[in-house]
This record gives sequence, structure tokens and C-alpha cells, in this order.
Amino acid sequence: MNIGKIVTYSFYTLIFIFLIYAGFDSLRRLYHFNNYSVITYSKVDSLFLDHRGHRTFSVTFKADGNLYRAEINYADDITPEIGDEFKVEYSSKDPNLHRIILYE
Repeated sequence: MNIGKIVTYSFYTLIFIFLIYAGFDSLRRLYHFNNYSVITYSKVDSLFLDHRGHRTFSVTFKADGNLYRAEINYADDITPEIGDEFKVEYSSKDPNLHRIILYE
């Protein structure tokens, strides 16, 4: 087998592994949000540009006695201010799985 085929097979193997991981991670998040979802409210505590230059805001919420931080990029139709309140949905089994709800 020549080096070109080895590189090609290695590349496709890595892509396959990544797709499997992404699929399982997506299913895990879906499972947690469907079965262990908790809604809380949190206030915007910072506005900033992320490393790609996208406008981002963050909120801090409390779950199981610990503080967690959630961040999200936002578009022109949302104009958050420091202190604005947003819903945060998180998994009661793993609060590191969380999302900010912008629209309802």
C-alpha cells in the first residue's frame, strides 16, 4: 500500500470518527433536554466580541449550588443590555449542558 492510500484512509477514518462523536453528542444533548430539562431565568452580565468578532453575551445561572456561565452569539434583531433577563434551559443531571432561549 502506498503512502497516498494510507493518508486517504486515515483522513476518512478521522472524518468517520468525528461524525460518530458529533452524532452521539447531539443525541446525548437531545436526551438530556427531553428528560431532565430545567428552566431558570438569568440576567445578562457581559457583552463582548468573541474570537471571531461575533457579538456575544453571557449570563450566569445557578444550578445545584454551583454557578455556570452560558454564552451565545446574537444577531441584529436582538439588542441585549446588561441586566436584561433571558431564559436558560439546562439539564438537571449535567448543568454543563445548557442553552439560552432567545425566542419563544
